Amino acid sequence: MNHREHGEHHTAITGAVACLGDADGETIEAVIKMLGMTEQLTRQLVMGASQIFIDMLVEEKQGLERDEMKRRVKCVLRDANAILSHLMDDKPLDGLTSYGVNIHTHIDNITTACDFLDDESKTWKI
Repeated sequence: MNHREHGEHHTAITGAVACLGDADGETIEAVIKMLGMTEQLTRQLVMGASQIFIDMLVEEKQGLERDEMKRRVKCVLRDANAILSHLMDDKPLDGLTSYGVNIHTHIDNITTACDFLDDESKTWKI
């Protein structure tokens, strides 16, 4: 088998095994034996499947991070708009905003939402 044929064979096998989804180890082992895969091809398949799984985990994590970023920005916007509205209405700096807290509380909230090591903002109602 030349290099090109080997690559095509590997791609076909990887695709076929990927379709097995959550198959147990015995099923996958039976498929490997049935296909007469060499140890090298088996290692490549496992490494390829592992990389696909890792890629899926990274993609999922990036999606969660993106959602968390959007949530934090919404928190910042809400507090910034409360401060801006309070100031535009010429209300006293030490007075309460429409949320019933002072401007300093909103500034603290913005600081907390921007601190990615602080998870407090995850509990805030948007």
